[in-house]
Amino acid sequence: MSEDEFEFPKLLPIRAQTAPPRPLTEIEEFRRSSDFLLLENTVMMSDHLKQRTDDKYDLDSEDG
Repeated sequence: MSEDEFEFPKLLPIRAQTAPPRPLTEIEEFRRSSDFLLLENTVMMSDHLKQRTDDKYDLDSEDG
């Protein structure tokens, strides 16, 4: 190879890489589960229940 034939090696462009996602904790896994969604909906709906004086819940009236 003479000096006129020298070529620089072709470099691939370097891209920044993001870190791999960390594993979910037990709490994060539970919050994504269907059991958590059911529990959360149950708690939210329980706020709308009316308790009668005999410590039972009124399920038959419009208010309950």
